[in-house]
Amino acid sequence: MKANRKYTARFIAGILCLLVLFCAIFVTTARAEETRLSNEILSFETGNMVLNLQLLPGTPLIDAGLPATLRAVVRLDAKVNPMLFSQAQPAPHEQVEAYIPPERLSELYVSGERVKYTLYSTNGAKSYRCFGKLDGGANEWYACDDFGQILGAIVEIPVTWTGVYNPAIAGTYALEADLGSWVYADARPYAMLTVQSDTPAELTATPTPEPIPEETPEPTQAPEETAAPSPEPSPSADPDTETTTPPPPIGPVPPLLDWLMNNWWIPLSVLTGILLLIVLIVLIGKSSRKKKAAPSRWWDA
Repeated sequence: MKANRKYTARFIAGILCLLVLFCAIFVTTARAEETRLSNEILSFETGNMVLNLQLLPGTPLIDAGLPATLRAVVRLDAKVNPMLFSQAQPAPHEQVEAYIPPERLSELYVSGERVKYTLYSTNGAKSYRCFGKLDGGANEWYACDDFGQILGAIVEIPVTWTGVYNPAIAGTYALEADLGSWVYADARPYAMLTVQSDTPAELTATPTPEPIPEETPEPTQAPEETAAPSPEPSPSADPDTETTTPPPPIGPVPPLLDWLMNNWWIPLSVLTGILLLIVLIVLIGKSSRKKKAAPSRWWDA
């Protein structure tokens, strides 16, 4: 009886140790991205003015089209060495439409040169982006200078919009972005919402008379120009056009699959721990069976 209690205590202690180990691995890997970043925002890609929207009367704020996140450049933690950056080629679901790739993209990746994507802001300023991993983290976008030196990480900052807004009263409203615990030294990003007046007749009467006479002579010339080239490709490429059309773009990867691709070591460690736990249970079961089968008295030997 005492032997069974002793083995049960050992079994429970082993399970508790494994659970503590798994919790420590999960917490350290989940917090790895946060420890590489500070809470200081260097700049926003959209600038201070995010949007300037024209809304119909009665449009609620939730339907105004304000973004829930803003893409920003976040300063790296002081312990992170930017020289440890290793670039990688982004997958189709990791590409950003606003980032313009350089010429000879494939050749640059093959040669190992630093590949810099160009970003043009709304005011015409030019900045650069690099894709890869830093200090053993997952692949993500980073801001860099003209020489490819890493300046900060690209992070989607969750925001909430605060300010006075009344959809029933026509006028212009300015809403500021609440950044939560993030620190930003400059003025907060804002959005301008203009609620139009409640007279749709005036709004529709002003644009209609001007574009109609300008557009009427243009479509009469457009079909004449398009009528000539249209019969040329039709008889020769009727069956070929269907085969040469590019395939539809691949949609975005689900968030769970994207998380598994970037944090593959977490499920691997969990599976390894489960296998170790199964092996431990089997070994404890075998040892208990041997103890029971062993003779306990001298006359049973």
